Amino acid sequence: MPCFMAGVNAAGILGSTLGVPVYGYSHQEGHAASILESDGALPPERSLLFHLSGGTTEALLCSPDDNGYCMEIAGGTLDISIGQLLDRYGVAMGMPFPSGQYLDDIAYSVLENTGFDQETAAETGVMPKIRIKDGYFNLSGAETRLMKYAGSHSNDKEAAQVAAELFVSIAKLLTDEAAYLSDKYGIKDIYMAGGAASSRTVRKLLSAVKGMDIKFGDAALSGDNAVGTALLAKRVHETGNSNSGK
Repeated sequence: MPCFMAGVNAAGILGSTLGVPVYGYSHQEGHAASILESDGALPPERSLLFHLSGGTTEALLCSPDDNGYCMEIAGGTLDISIGQLLDRYGVAMGMPFPSGQYLDDIAYSVLENTGFDQETAAETGVMPKIRIKDGYFNLSGAETRLMKYAGSHSNDKEAAQVAAELFVSIAKLLTDEAAYLSDKYGIKDIYMAGGAASSRTVRKLLSAVKGMDIKFGDAALSGDNAVGTALLAKRVHETGNSNSGK
């Protein structure tokens, strides 16, 4: 992506000036390593990694290789990301940008009274059913419904319930997506990474899902792919691999 080229160019100049090697990784590889390797554990041979951030919502088939990770997109959004959905709705409701944390806190306070059970959470009727087809889905329909509500909401209690329903819908979407792709590819190791994966509401909702073990890693590292990039560079530097083509 063009926005990353400034960093690439700066790294190249510094590496050349100091006479040290420069290792390059994709944005997704950094997030993967931050979650899969930050506790010193070896990553699984094959996993399903959800990359959930302000601009990205994708499901990746993820396998470590000599230089970092081999990744293949297996599903995700066809339009806006989960982070964009939260931010746009939050701003429309008068919250500061980025708005995810504010909505997260509101939803958490509502859902803790239900034990974070997706099936018993109250429905307001604002959120539509988000349908998955071959591992992909659209979120713009949900955005349209939420923005319409934002322009006509009547009270704070109702708005809190809508925030809770929004997070329940996100959790159900991720649960259904994970179940579909896990069955399709025969993968049981499922991880959530990226800034949106730091949501304590989403974590609580998904941890309550029976029959599925979804791992998140340290919440503080969810949005920090720099830690993962450093770990990957350390690995390549210590093993002597070339990291070519990255």
